[in-house]
Amino acid sequence: MQTQAPPAQVLNTVRRAASGGRELIAPAHLNDSEDDNVSSVQSYESILQELRDIRIQLEERVRPAARYAVEAEVERLVGLFEQRKTRLRDCLARIDRDLIDCRDHLAEYDEIRAELAAANERLTSLGAQPLSLPEFPSPGSLVEMIVQRLQPAPGDTA
Repeated sequence: MQTQAPPAQVLNTVRRAASGGRELIAPAHLNDSEDDNVSSVQSYESILQELRDIRIQLEERVRPAARYAVEAEVERLVGLFEQRKTRLRDCLARIDRDLIDCRDHLAEYDEIRAELAAANERLTSLGAQPLSLPEFPSPGSLVEMIVQRLQPAPGDTA
């Protein structure tokens, strides 16, 4: 291992490097012989190279760990995505089943309402008062009926 340059040499070398290699006028006690300056520059270049080598070694050691961390996070996110995608598919399947059930119930509603309307007509024709039907819109499209039923009732806060 090389010996360190005296602080005066370090300061002189730093000043020279900061000035772009031009000689600066330095106090007399900082002027050293040319051989000492060359030795100091070589010493610092050697230290800089060692630091570069250390940085490369650190990068070589850290890079696999960083890559592993990224791969683990990607794997975690892909797993989470797949779980959520499955839940979304299940949710849509339940919505589909519920809509089919709703359609079936609305068809049954239309049939019963038509039977009740026919019964009321028969009662009227026999001279009796017609009976009241539950308040619900007249038969229409499935979409219209669903939208009407989904509207909040007055006073609902949902």
